[in-house]
Amino acid sequence: MTFTNYDIAYLFFEIITLYSIKMFYGIFFHIKKGFTYFAAAAYFAYFAITVTLNFFVSVPIINLFSNIILLFLISLCYEATLRRRLVAMVECLFIMFASEAFISTVTKNVYIDLIRKYEYENILGLFFSRMIIFFLVLLISKLIDVRKNKDLPYRLNLTVLSVPIITMIIELMISSINGATFGLVIISMVLMFVINVIALFLFNSLSKFYVHSLELVKTEQEREYYQYQCTLMQNATDDIRSFQHDISNHFMIIEDMLKNEKEKEAFAYILELVNSEKTVPVIYSATGNIAVDSIINYKLCRAALNDIEVKVDIIIPKELPVEIMDLSAILTNLLDNALQALQRLKENKKLNIKILYKKGILLIRIQNTYNGIVKYENGEIVTTKESPDKHGYGMKNVETAAEKYDGVCQVTHDDNVFMSEVLLYCLSDDF
Repeated sequence: MTFTNYDIAYLFFEIITLYSIKMFYGIFFHIKKGFTYFAAAAYFAYFAITVTLNFFVSVPIINLFSNIILLFLISLCYEATLRRRLVAMVECLFIMFASEAFISTVTKNVYIDLIRKYEYENILGLFFSRMIIFFLVLLISKLIDVRKNKDLPYRLNLTVLSVPIITMIIELMISSINGATFGLVIISMVLMFVINVIALFLFNSLSKFYVHSLELVKTEQEREYYQYQCTLMQNATDDIRSFQHDISNHFMIIEDMLKNEKEKEAFAYILELVNSEKTVPVIYSATGNIAVDSIINYKLCRAALNDIEVKVDIIIPKELPVEIMDLSAILTNLLDNALQALQRLKENKKLNIKILYKKGILLIRIQNTYNGIVKYENGEIVTTKESPDKHGYGMKNVETAAEKYDGVCQVTHDDNVFMSEVLLYCLSDDF
C-alpha cells in the first residue's frame, strides 16, 4: 500500500482528535485510581485502530461502530455511572461526526454513503474538522467552568476560545500562498495545534492562580469575620461578669435615691444605665453556626449606633450543607446592599433578617426600608452607585452562588420596603 500525503496528514491530525477526546472525558470524569496505564493503553488502541481502519477500510458505518466501541472502552477507565458513560460517549460522537460532516459538506459534497468506501483527500479540510472538534470541546469546557462558578472573568474565557479560531484563519492564509509545499503546510498545521495546546496550558495555569488568589482574599475576609465574632463573644462574657458585679451597687444607689425622694435623679441614673448599654456590641446571631453568626454580627456591628431597628429570625443547625464561600457571597452581598440603602435614610431604618433551614431547603430573606429609588435597565435592577461599571457585581455573585444549588434569587419591592430572597436546594439533609 502506498501512503499519500493525505494519509501522512491524517496520521498527525488524529493526534488532535485523541487530545480532544481526552479533554472531553476530563471535563466530566476522573480516571479511576490505578487505571492511568489502562487509560493510556485505551487511547493508544483508539489511535491505532482508527488509523488502521482509515488506511484500509474507510467505510463510514464501520468507522462509526468502531468509534462507539472504542469510546465506551475508554470511558471504562473513568469513575462514572453507566448512564453518564453513555451520555458522554454519545455527545463526543456527535461532536466528532457533526464536525466532519460539516467540513465534508463544505469541501466535497453533502451526500455520504455509509456502506461504501469514503474517498476524501482535502488536507486543509481534515485540519479544520479536527480544530472544530477541539474548539467545540474547549467551548463546552469553558461553559461548564462558568456554570461551576470558577470566578473567572469572561474576557479570559473569550481569549482562550479565540485561539483556535485565529489558528484556522492563519492556516487558511498559509495554505492559500502560492508555492506552499506539502511539508510547509503540515509543519504549520502541527505548530498551530501546538500553539493551541500551549495557550490552553497557560490559560489553565493562569485560571488556577486567579482562583487561588480569590480564595485567599475570601479566606482572609472569613478570618476577619471569625476574629470579630470571637472578640464579640469575649466582650459579651466580660460585660455579663461586669454587670453581675455591679448590678447590686446600681440597685443600692437607686434605692437610696428613691428613699430620699429623689425620683428625678433616680430616673436620670436609670436612663444613663440604659444608654450605656447601647455602646455594648450586640450579638444578633447566636445559632452556633460560626459562619452565619460571624458574618451577621460583623456586618451589623454598627447597626445600633446608626439607629437601625434590626429584627433577626434565624433557625439553622450548627452545620449547613452549603460551602462557606457560597454562604459568605450570599450573606455579605445582600447585607451590604441593605445597609447601604439604610444609610441613605434619615428615619424609619428597619432591617429584617430571616434564615431558615428545613428538609434540605435553605431560605435567606433580607428586608429593609429604602428611599424608594430603584433603577432598571432592560427589565433588570442595576446599581444606583456612582461608577456603575465598577459596581453591580454583588447580585450577580449571589445569583451565581444560588445556581450551584439549583436555587433561585428573587428581588421584590414596593415604595418603602426592598426584599431579597434566596432559596437553596441543598443536596444533603443529614441535620
